Amino acid sequence: MVNVSLEEEWLGKFFKFLTNTTFNSTYKLVFMKSFLKLGNREDRENSQDWIKIGNDVTRVELDFIAVPYIKYYWDMFDKYDLRQSSTGNQYGDTDINIHKFFKDDQDDRIPPPSLEKLASDEYEEKRKNIIQKSIKPEVLDHLEVDPHGIPYGFYKRVKAHAQTCPAPPDNTCRCRYESYIEVDSYALEFCNKYKIILDKAINFELVKYLEKINKAPRIAAKVEGKVPRSYLKSEQREFLIDFYHKCFYCEKPLSEGEDVIHIDHLIPFAYVYETELHNCVPACERCNLFKSKRLPLELFFNKKIEDNEKMNIRNFCEGYQTELYQEDYDLCLKHFHRESPRWPSEFGQMNKKKYNINHVQKFLKQRNQSQQ
Repeated sequence: MVNVSLEEEWLGKFFKFLTNTTFNSTYKLVFMKSFLKLGNREDRENSQDWIKIGNDVTRVELDFIAVPYIKYYWDMFDKYDLRQSSTGNQYGDTDINIHKFFKDDQDDRIPPPSLEKLASDEYEEKRKNIIQKSIKPEVLDHLEVDPHGIPYGFYKRVKAHAQTCPAPPDNTCRCRYESYIEVDSYALEFCNKYKIILDKAINFELVKYLEKINKAPRIAAKVEGKVPRSYLKSEQREFLIDFYHKCFYCEKPLSEGEDVIHIDHLIPFAYVYETELHNCVPACERCNLFKSKRLPLELFFNKKIEDNEKMNIRNFCEGYQTELYQEDYDLCLKHFHRESPRWPSEFGQMNKKKYNINHVQKFLKQRNQSQQ
């Protein structure tokens, strides 16, 4: 039998969190998204070492929260490059500090692993570092009480002295060591019952916040993980290949059945998050591989605009407007591509007056041939 008063109490906690909390970043929202995983029996069973269920109190290792928490931020950083804070952080960076854990020693981005890998021993050290340097200071220190000083009551922090800490285990110790939280055992039943609606409510707040600080399309779909169609319909693909007959970038002749023909999103798919004919071009394997999700030189974009007019693109893409397409390119350059040189980078930082599209296409063709 459902304990109505307990259910109402937990609904009240989430209502207060969603309506009374001030968000200067997405940390609290993502933590609570991860907290809802407690309602998923499969997640709990796969993490038995991290969850100890009692009659009244359940002990939850912070590793359990950390896995989906890290996955969200790693995906958002690597795939979509969405800012997660409007204020930067204490280190002087312009965004949240968790991003530094997703780069190697050369400051290059590391591709995000799967949830299963993040939960493995291979990533134990990274989980511990992020718990200590992100979850504790950015969430646990700020999600105990609401802006009026009244406890939220989602969890109880359990602190213990770290064995490696040189200070005595008293009030002078500042190691702030803790590896788990305690929650009411009823929270598991509650999260299971309301996880869908609460996840949507948290996503709604996430999207509202992200839209304030990002100039990017389809943020809601990116947050919800709804991956749109990333390929053209067969008749559109055939039309595009028949129109060009060659790689859009290096002009290598292409023929179905003889060549590997890729369809590239000129403005990267990771930014536009849709597949429309007006933004697609055929590419050889090498050009598509090297361009990846980078924005090409503006002269390629200008050529695509001209080609769209030649192929009467409005017959295929209802609502297409050159001005809006130009706006997408400009916003992508400013907010997604940012300081990175446009592709190919050998020309990306060069004075535009010193080259034309023929120079770039010839360069790409020669480079591709030399690397075969």
